[in-house]
Amino acid sequence: MELAELAGNPTIASQLLAAGATKSSLEPVGEFIAAALQGDGETVSRLRAEHPNALDEAKAARPGVIVWAAAGGRKDAVALLIELGFDVNALARGDIPSDQPWQTALHEAAYEGDLALAQLLLDNGADPNIRDARFDSTPLGWAEHADQQAMIELLRPATS
Repeated sequence: MELAELAGNPTIASQLLAAGATKSSLEPVGEFIAAALQGDGETVSRLRAEHPNALDEAKAARPGVIVWAAAGGRKDAVALLIELGFDVNALARGDIPSDQPWQTALHEAAYEGDLALAQLLLDNGADPNIRDARFDSTPLGWAEHADQQAMIELLRPATS
């Protein structure tokens, strides 16, 4: 239950509750991260007012949360995290909620062919030349591997 909430998956959390799971009691930082991953700016603002250090603590505790948001295709959450000052070039895993430094949010967008998300990231300073830690490839390489032609056209001129 806690993992579903921390990963910003309210649908899964609701299904778990319906199946008899107990709602978890997240610490303020966990609650902040869960709200940010849901793109819930209202809750994020409330938590920042109630816990002035929540943002700094969230950045320290989960520096790669923007990768998690991108992996879930959550453009609203990515935009909110950018607005909050999370690093668009942070490295984390996209397959599970882990800060293990594997790839960037742009790698995720490139592989999925999510042009709007990729453009949002690029417009906010995402570096298309960062190589991931697993395959030693740029986001362009990920787009090429996934045969995402429109993404390839977007990233090729931006990649050195």
